[in-house]
Amino acid sequence: MAAVPVNAPPSASFSANPLSGPPTLAVNVDASASSDSDGTIAAYDWDWGDTTTDSGVTASHNYAVTGTYRIVLTVTDDLGATASTSIDVDCISATNLPPTHTTGAFPTLGTGPLDVQVESLCHDDAGAHTEIWDPGDGSAPVTYTSVPNHTGTLLNHTYTMPGSYSCVNRTIDPEGIWREFIAVIIVTAPPSGDSGGGGGGCGLTGFEVPLLLGLLLGARLGYKRAFSRCPENRASGEVSR
Repeated sequence: MAAVPVNAPPSASFSANPLSGPPTLAVNVDASASSDSDGTIAAYDWDWGDTTTDSGVTASHNYAVTGTYRIVLTVTDDLGATASTSIDVDCISATNLPPTHTTGAFPTLGTGPLDVQVESLCHDDAGAHTEIWDPGDGSAPVTYTSVPNHTGTLLNHTYTMPGSYSCVNRTIDPEGIWREFIAVIIVTAPPSGDSGGGGGGCGLTGFEVPLLLGLLLGARLGYKRAFSRCPENRASGEVSR
């Protein structure tokens, strides 16, 4: 019986121009760099990030409201396989600058349950801003509003299940311009046989306990015999017990 060929997924790639500008911002996109190694691309679908969509190898879109928009391209090959990629564009007033922030997470690797602390420090020329934390494990996002400039927020979160999680912090200024920080948190399963009792992995099984006692008793008897055979001990009147 002949083997059935496996369809390789397509590769999605596009350019966007310009990447920023004041309203109304006209953005042109071109997905001609996308490809499919074992066939052809049958469809190019665009999500403009403002609830509107489009299709075609090339397309254009106007943004009338300030904000950061994520343009997503999804390509579909002739056998139905898909691939996606994205580019963020800023529709921003001439006097505004995008927010900047420094964010860190600790620890980013450990055995579950893993307590993680993620902290941000933001600067935005427009003043107070909003921060949204998404732990990435299905928990509800946490939103902080009216955060003063030059200050940040703190997220304490416990990851209980093993896996890799993308913890996302999105800082949004009053014009809707945002920047994201992503911390990858890796949670591993406890070692096999670890009862989780806080004993540091030194727990003994029902088989190991009598075995250990037997070894200790044998060592004691051997010592007593050696002690009783020593001439110095017999001469001094020492008696093994």
